[in-house]
Amino acid sequence: MGNIITDTIIITSDKCDIVDNDNVERIQVWLSKNILRKFQINENEPLQLIILKRFKRILLICPSHDISQHVMDASRALEMENFNFSYSLQDGQRNLTKQYLKVPESEKMFLISPPASPPPEFDFSKCEDAPQRHIQSHIQQDQQQRLEASQLLPNNPDKNNNGTFTLLKSKVGAITIDRCPTNDGNGQMQLADHVKTAFPPKSIFDTDDDD
Repeated sequence: MGNIITDTIIITSDKCDIVDNDNVERIQVWLSKNILRKFQINENEPLQLIILKRFKRILLICPSHDISQHVMDASRALEMENFNFSYSLQDGQRNLTKQYLKVPESEKMFLISPPASPPPEFDFSKCEDAPQRHIQSHIQQDQQQRLEASQLLPNNPDKNNNGTFTLLKSKVGAITIDRCPTNDGNGQMQLADHVKTAFPPKSIFDTDDDD
């Protein structure tokens, strides 16, 4: 007659101290590799690892019989040869609230699967939007606004106006633009804007040879 499958597995050992921290950690790593990464175990129904130090044993309460059976199958691996795995006589999950199955003083851990990548609710049918080609950074927008506000060149220059206006002015000097008529080749005179760079202020230390 085969073993009755329950959701609770008892781990013992006659070769080592099963409740030693190193062995507990070794079992945790083994469960993570063989169970938690293969099954989606969430915090609502975690895999419970209960350490009974006084009784020198560990209880594994699985979310389902299917998972407990996979734990038993995986326990036959060579890395678990120092540990003994066996089913409990009754389901621990269903009977934890009953007084006669109350777990004695123990350490309890709740193990869950790592987050899936991508998550289970990810919609693979959605396509990523194309990059926005017309969005400017706030720096570009600020520079554009300053350029428009400065009005370096009039929108509709007066063709009969041969005056001068300032292109750039600072404490050091100024750059001015003079409008002057030019011949367009057909005998018609047109205004053309050109930049006239002013000479820097002359120093008292300059000599005539520097001109």
